[in-house]
Amino acid sequence: MTRRATLLLAAAVMLLGAGAAFLLLRPEPSRGASSGLIQALQGNTDPRSQALARQRTRNPPPLPAVSALPALIRDTSWLVRLRAASSLAERTDISAGDRAELILDALGQEVTSPASGPPLAGSYLPLSGVFRLHYVHMIEDLGSAATGPARAALRNASGDLREWTSIALAASGDNDAAPGLRDLLRRSHHAEVRMSSAYFLGLLGDRSAAGDLKAALADPATARVRSDGSEPSHTLYPVREQAAGALQALGFTVERNGDTFTAN
Repeated sequence: MTRRATLLLAAAVMLLGAGAAFLLLRPEPSRGASSGLIQALQGNTDPRSQALARQRTRNPPPLPAVSALPALIRDTSWLVRLRAASSLAERTDISAGDRAELILDALGQEVTSPASGPPLAGSYLPLSGVFRLHYVHMIEDLGSAATGPARAALRNASGDLREWTSIALAASGDNDAAPGLRDLLRRSHHAEVRMSSAYFLGLLGDRSAAGDLKAALADPATARVRSDGSEPSHTLYPVREQAAGALQALGFTVERNGDTFTAN
């Protein structure tokens, strides 16, 4: 199993809802996947509505005009922002660098003006956390083409925005992001940031992070996963899970006893 496949398997615990699992487990980026996420976020599980969504995916509405995208990305509605940003995966009339800038802007909007609402059934992340990870993985899809825009955005970012932009830089595959991620894993006050930092440290193959990842196996953050009807609500340790997956990807043996992890 490849390092990426190992991490994706371990990362399933980050987002457990059917719609949210798409963010980490989708095989390829697609507008259909984004449509599925939107349906899940709207809580629409009616089979007829889902069939209509699939029909709309086969016959999608026209893409927004390029000139309209900056305003849509900054719209006050999270659904408008999500649809506009997700449509960028299909754009061949916009350079990868320009798409990265727009996605980073969408990420910034979710950090500075987070969406509100109940978490998805089967997940524990707030809506804004789901969106932030969605945009981070869109940056990951763009790869090195997003590195320059992410570095530029990082120069002007501070606070929580700087933390998430650092994660986006790592998602672009820039190994220079690793020292910043190690610091976030140690110091960030946000469990979502710490678990994402652990995930991308493993993906980047940063063996110098082994000590910090081993320390994160005792991270105290817990999360309550809402029941999705098939399983009862339960508690997990998201940072520990991601640190364990990263260490396994780096070649370490990780043993688990309940919620306690040890690595050799």
